[in-house]
Amino acid sequence: MKKEIKVREEMPSFGRIESGRFPEHLDSEKLIDDVRSLVESSRRRLAQAVNSELVMLYWQIGKRISGDLPSKNRAEYGAKVVELVSDRLAAEYGKGFRRSNVFHMIRFAEVFEDAKIVQTLSGLLSWSHFVEIIYLTDPL
Repeated sequence: MKKEIKVREEMPSFGRIESGRFPEHLDSEKLIDDVRSLVESSRRRLAQAVNSELVMLYWQIGKRISGDLPSKNRAEYGAKVVELVSDRLAAEYGKGFRRSNVFHMIRFAEVFEDAKIVQTLSGLLSWSHFVEIIYLTDPL
């Protein structure tokens, strides 16, 4: 038995403005600029939040993998673990989990041991910034 859906035939009128005509008190350009500013500001905050979350995710992944690597034969065993993890995750989630990036994640967690520092910096720096920093030879 199909259910009928009622479709509203008329939209409520909120003082409709005829096309091309605006009330004298309305500065249409200012209104559009203000709304545009709100949208752009929200997009910037959203991008920053996404970046921050991605950086923390990569740090947590690096910490998790690093914690499973033994102190002996670390390089050889680590390469196998990274290969396994990157193959599976890249197939599921895309190129952000390719082999080189997983190695970056491990290095990231080893260089920045404190999650609070990473959390603070993640609001200011992108993942690509961290990738550059973690391979610097000067002490931080």
